[in-house]
Amino acid sequence: MPSAGLFSMRLSPQQLEDFCRQLRQRARDPATALQQLSSLQAFMTVAVGDTSQPGYRHARDCLDRQLDAVREQLLAQHAAALQKAIEARDGASIVRSFLALSRSGFDAAAARAWPAVQPALRDACAAWLLETTRDMQQRARAASRYPDAPDFRAAGIDVDTFLALMALQESV
Repeated sequence: MPSAGLFSMRLSPQQLEDFCRQLRQRARDPATALQQLSSLQAFMTVAVGDTSQPGYRHARDCLDRQLDAVREQLLAQHAAALQKAIEARDGASIVRSFLALSRSGFDAAAARAWPAVQPALRDACAAWLLETTRDMQQRARAASRYPDAPDFRAAGIDVDTFLALMALQESV
């Protein structure tokens, strides 16, 4: 007889598929869906006593496929946004993608974005990035009291902007 503090839950693979599909449809964006599916994944890991059960492995595979699909959707969304931001030389939009993604996610989105940039603009955009980051570094060095430690704050430079532009520059 189960303890008063415990309850059992039965979930078929089809029910899990349906739930994940509904969750993805109801989420306001892929990032929210990814967060919710990741929470479900964590819950399943904690809630299941025997992870060697075939039903659990099947459910985990289903959830992994859903997570992969949402990650791909999120990556494609940010790659398209980065392409537009690069072409427009829009640092604020670049920073939004940088802050929204993990470093590896940002690198992957940037790797997709650069080839999509209009060929006629690619060199000018790369030059803009190089010039902008060099200018930021020079201003930060000039504002610092120490020659080997740039002071971005004293120079009035947002560190996230500098880091995002540097990361994007590395992907050129």
